[in-house]
Amino acid sequence: MESEGEGNSSKSSNTSKKRKVTGRLSDVKKKLLASTHEIGPDCYCLRLKCFQMIVPAERATIISNFNQMNVNEQNSYLTGLVIVNTVSQRRSRQPEENAKFHDNSYSYRVRVHREESVVEIPVCVKAFRSLHGITKKKVEVIQNYLKKGGTPKDGRGQHLNRKHRLSEEAIEAIYKHIGSFKGERSHYSANSSNRIYLPADLNIKKMFELFKIAYPGQKVSYEKYRTVFNSEFNISFGYPRMDTCSSCDKLAAEIRAIEHVVKSCPENTTARVKSEKKLKELTSEKKLHLLKANMFYIRKRASKQRSQQSKEVETIAMDFQKNLPVPHITTNDVYYKRQLTLCMFNIHILSTDESFFFVYDETVAYKGANEVASFLLYFVMTILDPSVKELDIFCDSCGGQNKNWTLFRTIHYIVHHTKRLDKIQMNFPIRGHSYLECDRNMASINQKKWIETPKDWIDEIKGARVKPSPFHVIQVEREFVRNWSSHLDQFYFSKCPFPSRPIRELVALKEHPRFLKHRATFHGHWEAHVINQPGSLPQDQPLPEGEFFLPDYAYEGALPITHEKYTDLQVLKMFCGVEARHFYTLLPKLEKGEKRNKRNAIDKEVFPKSKKTNNNNNNRPTQSGKKD
Repeated sequence: MESEGEGNSSKSSNTSKKRKVTGRLSDVKKKLLASTHEIGPDCYCLRLKCFQMIVPAERATIISNFNQMNVNEQNSYLTGLVIVNTVSQRRSRQPEENAKFHDNSYSYRVRVHREESVVEIPVCVKAFRSLHGITKKKVEVIQNYLKKGGTPKDGRGQHLNRKHRLSEEAIEAIYKHIGSFKGERSHYSANSSNRIYLPADLNIKKMFELFKIAYPGQKVSYEKYRTVFNSEFNISFGYPRMDTCSSCDKLAAEIRAIEHVVKSCPENTTARVKSEKKLKELTSEKKLHLLKANMFYIRKRASKQRSQQSKEVETIAMDFQKNLPVPHITTNDVYYKRQLTLCMFNIHILSTDESFFFVYDETVAYKGANEVASFLLYFVMTILDPSVKELDIFCDSCGGQNKNWTLFRTIHYIVHHTKRLDKIQMNFPIRGHSYLECDRNMASINQKKWIETPKDWIDEIKGARVKPSPFHVIQVEREFVRNWSSHLDQFYFSKCPFPSRPIRELVALKEHPRFLKHRATFHGHWEAHVINQPGSLPQDQPLPEGEFFLPDYAYEGALPITHEKYTDLQVLKMFCGVEARHFYTLLPKLEKGEKRNKRNAIDKEVFPKSKKTNNNNNNRPTQSGKKD
């Protein structure tokens, strides 16, 4: 057995030097000291009978509420409970020349809740200290401040005598380094939140290591770097949650608040009874909300079973997936540079579990209603089984992509213009309760692989799944996306005649050429609205079944990326191969300070059974267009 001295020597050599109690540790210590007060002993006061006047439940509430305050709040609270009085009578046991006379006398109170009101009960100084778990010194400090007409302030950590304080140059370097990372905003809440999201494989520790490489001359601790990151920047890691349920969030917050009130109120009081009743109402409301949200999934399961039993019925889920960065490489420089965005729209057939990915980069198209309408129409006309006559669509409630007037008109157009289907129904969930099979498909893709070009992502998606079938990838070209929003204005009202936000189900039927039916709940009353003028459907020289008029291209050419992004990609391409370097060199770009146009020249058509619109006759389609 080794000696005690040898044991101590071994321990000191294997452990790091004890860290100073500074920074966040001191803050934790303050909170612990302020929140661990305990009730002291009974004062046994014969005059005021303090502990008899205040029952145990009220004592527990006093100390619980006191522990929830910080030091300055506690000081203010205690100061309000002490009253300064003039000395009414002096009875010194010593001669006047040797006596220590008090300038003031003090009386003490505590506050308790009784019958929906706050009652102040006088107590002695011993009971005052015991009920709040404070020392005699604390009371004396309060008395001295009351004489001066003020309140004690916690001065710990407020001095400026800091010999190890960081220089302004070091702090500026931290700000500059954190600000150099290029992130992305939330897709759904970009207008209401300024939060930036950095890649999921990055964290504060990695950022600090990169800081030390970028600024080797700056002596900055990890704690200081982390403090600046958390307090001065609104940054998170990983892809943001697509959407959250505002009703769930609101109800959860209200339930937590009411539960706190219930715990703080004494039993059998009116306030507690009312709070418990309110808590029961909120809990029931949340349960009902979740039952309504679950109905979307019940409908989806039932529709899937129908599609598996009948060849004339099909069910699909569709959604835009997470944007993928290109190039996706491991070099540290990628955190400071803007990358090209790869977009993916997924249509999943529920009856067979087949899945189709429409893949394109940001120079090809955007992520809007025209894109979704083009992909959906392509799927119906070229991929969907010809025997299918009814289509059920399940998608989220994103207004810019799925739940909008362009898509509503598109499904009616498919039924009454292409005459491909007899019925199309769209089903929308409550926001935040929209998990689809598309999300599961996205999880199958290896998002940590070295990727240099969009083609590498396409190869990765194709090989991401084997059973029940590999993913089908459709590489979208610029001529693929058509201007359906403008094209449909020729046949339908340009503005939606009903509010779209409350809709849960919307259906286009073959027997109603001028109506769309919709309802705001899964069990509610169906409403029907007229969506077009009389005679808006093609009457003369009808097209053969399966053929339809094809709109103009949505964009007149490639969509250029910003000058700044192009410059960053020229740096990142140096870490890639020859093919990737050539790809990034030829990317369309804006000049410095130039803004992107909404429409940007293509002469190819993609739909095999379609006719191109001739816009020379008041934008009304004719059969003079060239047949594909």
